[in-house]
Amino acid sequence: MRSPVHVDVSSAPLHSASVPSQLLGQVEREARSILGPDSRVAKMDRGNYSAIQLPTLVEYCLHYAQNEVADQPAFTHVTGQPGTHQRLTFKQLDRRARAIAAEIQKRGGSGHPVLVVQEPGVDYAASLFGCLYARAIAVPVYPPQMLRLQQTLPRLQAMIANAGAKCMLSSRSIIGDSLLPLWSMSNEMAIAVDEVQLDAADDWDGVLPKADDVAVLQYTSGSTGNPRGVVLSHRVLLSNLNAVIEHYHFEGANSVQWVPPYHDMGLIGGIFVPIFRGVETVVISPVDFVRDPLLWLKCIDYYDGSSNGSPNFGYELCVRRISDADCEAAGLDLSSWKVAIAGAEPVRAATLRRFTDKFAKFGFAPESFCPAFGMAETTVVATGTPLESRFRSFIVDSAKLQSGLVETIAESDKSDAVNTLELVSSGVPVDSMSFEIVDPQTCARVPDGHVGEVWIRGSSVALGYWNDEEATERTFHAEIRDEERQDVEKRQQGENPLKYLRTGDLGTRIDGELIVTGRLKELIIVAGRNLYPHDVEEVVQSVSEAFRPDSGTAFSMDTGDSEELVIVQELWRPKKFLANELLPEIVAAVLDQTHVTPHTVVLVRSGSLHKTSSGKLRRTDTKNAFLAGELTELARWEASGVTQQDSQDFASPASPTEQRVAKIWSRLLNVDPIGRQDDFFHLGGGSLLVGEMLTEIAQEFEAELSITTAFRHSTLADFAQVIDSESDIAKPLVSIPQTTIQPDATYPLSHAQRRFWLLDQLGQTDAFVYVPVSIELAGRLEVETLQVAIDALVRKHPMLRTQIVEQNGEVWQTIASPDEKSTRVMIRTEASDDANENDLFQVTLVQENDQTSRIDLRFHHMICDASSVEILLADLQAIMDSEPSSADVTSGIESPEAISYVDYATWDQSEPRAAMLPAGEQYWRERLEGVSQEFQLPRDESPRQELLSQESSTSGTPQAFNAWVPHDLGKRIERLATEHGLTASMIYLTVFQSVLARYGDSDDFAITVPTSYRPVTGLNRAVGCFVNPITYRATVKPQASLLDSMLESRDRLLADLDHADVPFQRILASVEITRTGLRMPLSQVMFLYQPAMKTLKRLGAIPVQKVKADYSDVTAYDLSLVVEPSQQPQAGPSQQTELDQQTELQQQTGLTLIAGRSIDHAIAQQILTDLQTSLQQIADQPDCGWPVSDLAVTLPAPSGDSGQSTADLEMLVARLTQHAAHRPDAIAITDDQTSLSYAELNALTDRIAAALIHQGVQPGDLVAIELPRSVDLMVAILGVWKSRAGYVPLTVSMPGQRRQQILDDARPRLVIDSTKWASLQDDASNAIELNTYEPNVSQSNTDDLAYVMYTSGSTGVPKGVAIEQGSVANLLASFAETPGFTADDTMLAVTTVTFDISVLEMFLPIWCGGGVRITDHQISDAPEAVAELIEGSGCTHVQSTPSAFRMLLSTGWRPCPNLTLLCGGEPLMKDLASELLSTNHSLWNVYGPTETTVWSTVQRISTAEEITIGKPIRQTECRVWDRNGLETPVGVPGELLIGGLGVARGYFGNDEQTAERFVEAGGDRFYRTGDQVRLRPDGQYEFLARNDRQVKIRGFRVELDEIEAAIQQCDGVQRAAVVLRQNGLGYDNIVAYCGTSDRRDSDPLTAELLKQDLSDRLPDYMIPTTIHFMDQLPQTPAGKTDYKSLPTSSAVEVPVANEPPQTPIEKTLAEAWCEILERDSVGRHDHFFDLGGNSLMAAQLFARLRERFQVQLQLSEIYQRPTICALAEAIVQNQASTQADELTDLLSQLDSLSDDEALKALEQDS
Repeated sequence: MRSPVHVDVSSAPLHSASVPSQLLGQVEREARSILGPDSRVAKMDRGNYSAIQLPTLVEYCLHYAQNEVADQPAFTHVTGQPGTHQRLTFKQLDRRARAIAAEIQKRGGSGHPVLVVQEPGVDYAASLFGCLYARAIAVPVYPPQMLRLQQTLPRLQAMIANAGAKCMLSSRSIIGDSLLPLWSMSNEMAIAVDEVQLDAADDWDGVLPKADDVAVLQYTSGSTGNPRGVVLSHRVLLSNLNAVIEHYHFEGANSVQWVPPYHDMGLIGGIFVPIFRGVETVVISPVDFVRDPLLWLKCIDYYDGSSNGSPNFGYELCVRRISDADCEAAGLDLSSWKVAIAGAEPVRAATLRRFTDKFAKFGFAPESFCPAFGMAETTVVATGTPLESRFRSFIVDSAKLQSGLVETIAESDKSDAVNTLELVSSGVPVDSMSFEIVDPQTCARVPDGHVGEVWIRGSSVALGYWNDEEATERTFHAEIRDEERQDVEKRQQGENPLKYLRTGDLGTRIDGELIVTGRLKELIIVAGRNLYPHDVEEVVQSVSEAFRPDSGTAFSMDTGDSEELVIVQELWRPKKFLANELLPEIVAAVLDQTHVTPHTVVLVRSGSLHKTSSGKLRRTDTKNAFLAGELTELARWEASGVTQQDSQDFASPASPTEQRVAKIWSRLLNVDPIGRQDDFFHLGGGSLLVGEMLTEIAQEFEAELSITTAFRHSTLADFAQVIDSESDIAKPLVSIPQTTIQPDATYPLSHAQRRFWLLDQLGQTDAFVYVPVSIELAGRLEVETLQVAIDALVRKHPMLRTQIVEQNGEVWQTIASPDEKSTRVMIRTEASDDANENDLFQVTLVQENDQTSRIDLRFHHMICDASSVEILLADLQAIMDSEPSSADVTSGIESPEAISYVDYATWDQSEPRAAMLPAGEQYWRERLEGVSQEFQLPRDESPRQELLSQESSTSGTPQAFNAWVPHDLGKRIERLATEHGLTASMIYLTVFQSVLARYGDSDDFAITVPTSYRPVTGLNRAVGCFVNPITYRATVKPQASLLDSMLESRDRLLADLDHADVPFQRILASVEITRTGLRMPLSQVMFLYQPAMKTLKRLGAIPVQKVKADYSDVTAYDLSLVVEPSQQPQAGPSQQTELDQQTELQQQTGLTLIAGRSIDHAIAQQILTDLQTSLQQIADQPDCGWPVSDLAVTLPAPSGDSGQSTADLEMLVARLTQHAAHRPDAIAITDDQTSLSYAELNALTDRIAAALIHQGVQPGDLVAIELPRSVDLMVAILGVWKSRAGYVPLTVSMPGQRRQQILDDARPRLVIDSTKWASLQDDASNAIELNTYEPNVSQSNTDDLAYVMYTSGSTGVPKGVAIEQGSVANLLASFAETPGFTADDTMLAVTTVTFDISVLEMFLPIWCGGGVRITDHQISDAPEAVAELIEGSGCTHVQSTPSAFRMLLSTGWRPCPNLTLLCGGEPLMKDLASELLSTNHSLWNVYGPTETTVWSTVQRISTAEEITIGKPIRQTECRVWDRNGLETPVGVPGELLIGGLGVARGYFGNDEQTAERFVEAGGDRFYRTGDQVRLRPDGQYEFLARNDRQVKIRGFRVELDEIEAAIQQCDGVQRAAVVLRQNGLGYDNIVAYCGTSDRRDSDPLTAELLKQDLSDRLPDYMIPTTIHFMDQLPQTPAGKTDYKSLPTSSAVEVPVANEPPQTPIEKTLAEAWCEILERDSVGRHDHFFDLGGNSLMAAQLFARLRERFQVQLQLSEIYQRPTICALAEAIVQNQASTQADELTDLLSQLDSLSDDEALKALEQDS
């Protein structure tokens, strides 16, 4: 409640030319309304302070700008020494604020947060008040510090994201030429305040903010370290300002502040208090203060600062940094200082005493100190020591304090106490505030003298946290438990219970004063900076791998003089990581990140700190152990330096097995020594190294262990023990016979080589067929030098001399002799395109103009893999380092390998190898059973047929997107993996699959993961193709925790890797799949975790800048993610300098996402962004206990307006009455016989309403109407609505059973048929004559029932959709705006009344005062009559379904250009849109189910190439949910949900179905449409299909609507319907029904012709098995296709097995098929892959075809033409083309010959 202050407003001159007089009048009126008409200025108790009470600071600023202080300084910014300053008077502040406000308003900033990004100074103050004047929400933030951007950026970005600011106020120097992306707004939204012209002040709109408007967001750190915006309204601000004045004000008080304005003390005390009091405040930069604390005191002296404040550390800084000599030299005089507020952090008595002692001699009085307590959540001050009351401190027993009891000790007894602590009182509550001390666990009050949490309430408490309802409820709405009964009573009396702010601070009450004792939160405040332990711990643990997550802590320690930071950290493997070298790094990192130097850093033995059962560190126990000296310390850093303690014991390998394993580990990991308890994966062993390690273990110990075993027993001791236990079990080891390579011999291809050869033959060279590697050199490399080295490299490695040959229908490889010149290596001096694509190894040398060079190496995957590349690069470096001459190179450089690759390939195709596979094949058969063969990701906009055409390879443009995982984030992910027994690759894979599931159509899909299989150690140095991809089955469970998901991924991946020796082709053969050339088999997504290649230092004398593998051509997959973790070189001291020079980029983890041709690139970029965000999210929340569904994917902003307000909606009957009054003679309705004016319509509907009421109709009743489409029908409906009843539509043509079902369900009060209508009219006349009933239109409510429309139910029983009047009104109001309807327009009403779109036709004109032309003709019965009516009636708007428009077009009707066409109810096909748009310019596609009131979205169609259902209409919101009920990202298909005013009440009398289809989401009701849509980036929705129109055929997800659309584009088809039917054998077949029309072609349309046409438009599996031709397809009364009425019995058209080959080519083909497929016979329509064929068999088949037919067919033809008849046609076409080419060549030769020569040539040819 306000204190009474009497103000004489009339005595203050409020009028000035610079402020509009009407605005001053408004201020005056508002002041008088607050204070009363007789208000007078009253003298305060402490001097002559005079004030008025106004609602907001804006009014105060306006007031002071017009009275006697207008030209006095409000703000003075000291820019150098005292006296050097910038000043802003109250009048200048007002004008600048108005000018800035006008700029904000121009940009739409009113009511929105606006960032204030300025250095402290007068512009900061003007900007803040500019926000307030503009009625915007000021958000003070610190300007970015570019030298510390990495440290300050995360908090700044979090503030920007949380605030959601509309625009920002800053300076040109900060904004620059263009705005940085971190501000998340466009350039035009950034206002450079220093460029704002004062003339803009006149453009301010003069509207004042309200007291309860939000004024400021003060950002403070949350408990998680994330900033939270504290919401302060004008009322709250003024409450605290008034309290400050009451507590501390005295006459002539002014302030000198150094605390920055983005801190609550600087904002309130330094900027807002002066305006509230009308006095000056002097501000200095906080940077200047820290640099020279004396400047603050000198300014207090110079400017007579009398009321000044600072956090405790500011006073401490003055004590430490200012000498008496400095004060004396400055002639310092602090006698003007009357109030010295100390707050913002714990106030220390010792600091206050030292300050007093030091500066008393310079005029500072000890009674000036006023310790205070407050926080941003209390605006600024909650309690404080009142003016002229000396602050108190209490000596307390420290031991008792730790137990929660404050026991004071008298000064005289202080020496007797063993441990005491002096606590400073924070004073008593300021005006309108109070506090309680509460037990934080029980929430009950504690007695005075006991320690509890400080809870505060009062009018200065903020409103809550911005955009954080959960934290607001938890922090601001606390209730004291012992007030429960009292609160219950208050609730019963309608009062609200008391709510408190939980401060998180601990304290007690003594003599009514607050004494703060500590913090409930483990917040550390050092030098005025808030530090959270987990933030400091994260910094420390990022310094080195020696520090594991959650293995250290940070806490504060009271040294008596100050609070200091202590860090205790466990050190892992001190033998490897030296403690005395790590300590300075910790100190430097903490100082850099937090700007606080630790007081003490202690490194302790690993595992020595106290932890909870869940592994979390006990911070309190650790602090107590530190204070008690009980830690097992290894080293300590203090001001005195580093102290080394006892080193940790190191357990060396003990048993012989441990020693042998340790040698292998040490060599692979480059770590020495290896201890018994060392963990292979903690030492850096990843999923790739573990395979190599296990191969070496198998050779060393003759014991094969699985990868799973390696993970389960990962320490040296455990792993060795497993080996010892397994060695007794005899296991067959792989043995590969060694041979000598013969130059002319042929060798089989390995399984891996066969796979890449097949991909090459299929033209899928984008499926990782090539391995491109670039070496960038920092100098010029000569061609000759590189040629010599490449020759040597080719001589050394046989696979670089490999040739692929075909013999007898089989594929082989040969190895050229080392003595042969390398003809397949091309050296070029510039990047050109003349390389021979058949070369398996290519070299390009590019010499740049800047004297640098680049070597581009291109390996075919048949001869090389990633590990082979590293071998080759190392050898290339060794060769070039030797600087050989040509002679040297050609003699003896080849070093024969123990086992060659051709030895491996021969073994890979052998019987012993085949005998190893059955168990693995069975594993994969079970593992992949039922997995989806096609994982659908959002596609681009190109039609499917373009992807199938020959031009498809260029129609889409693949693209690679790159991103980086910062080094520190990568380290955190690795630590997280280590903590949970994972590898980093498993985390990346889990995140990848989880994000993909949100963008794809399944939670169960396959991901290709390339692996390497080198079964014996003798192959470790072999160059060749050892790649064997596994098909990892991703199973995403959205509600499972992320940690569980990662662990499940680990277990499944390990099991897969244990069976990675099964060749991929054998996996495909063991799994039932449908093959197609459209996509990669089984999996369309690839994941590759590829550690960075070992860095080459130099080639010869030329330094190597970078070695990079290029994955951008891997585009055969829809998406491929390549993760390249940062290099982790192991370096000795001599290498350290060179390693330190590595760039930051090389230390990051690279993410490359390659999008295939069919994937929407914007979606791919979005997925990559979500991967980055999710990785950051995991690192920030490393417990990973939250569900997978919480992963941060990019979701769309709300689409449409879900607001449920109906306040601005009129009802239709009310608008009818208005039109009747204003336009009585205007024609409202015309039917086939008569018409009615608005006056007649209104009068007649009044009488009908009266008659209905007379016959017992009451509000909420239903009235069934069964009348022809005429004037009478509309009059009846409007009469029902005026009686506040709803109608149920019926028609005479309706089947009797359905009619009765509707009547039984609706139970209408009346049924108005033609007979009842006549009697009702008579009754209406009598009722009006008797003047008995007066319908009260004004009583019509938005929730009155408008109608119940019956639709088909899934059970065969119609269900009634109940629509309310507000929904109808919203529909009509929206369509009146868009597409638009006026009183001059007329709409044709042609739709049956039982179809809900009739509502729009009949009543949109009535809503707008226009005309309705209703007719009884139906388009389905009389399209010609309706077409004539459209042309002759002058209609401006026609609405119908696509089917009905097709019927109109079939009559020859074409819409005129300006006729508005509303097309909906079915998908609008491209051909129909094209035909309508050929003569019309106003075609609108409308969409909506009956359950959301006719139409919910609308879009104007300007081209048939782009058809969408548009955006939501007014008061309507659309969302898209996936199969799990999660919102989908932009572009991702899902089920459409519609909310808003159009949502129906539900299904009439059917609560069960209502609950099923009408759902709650975010507090709003939505209807689940069952329609598949996707939201486009432009905010439009694209309709895809009905959920029930989506089927699976041969493993493919198929949209039946897509097949319909393709059929309807074929010549001779007017309309098509496609369904799924089961044949006699139980198999699903696609069946098409076609309504025919005249063909352009003279041949009649047959099923064979139609299928041939479709083969160019659809893939094979989508072509209907059966096709029926019908004169007309059945339709529903609404004109839609009636699928249920399609015939179900018909002969199957396509027999497959019993039609033998016919032509000679077909018979020859059949013979080849039988040979390959091992069958006795095949039919001409048999499907190659359905008969058991696979890709390898297809390759063998085509080799035979090339020999027998002398044709060159691409292997991909087998996918497009998988039957004998289709393939025979391809052979004929190829032969004809070849013969034509040969004839052309012959004719061209003959042209150049003489007649005699030509005759001889022809004879010779014959």
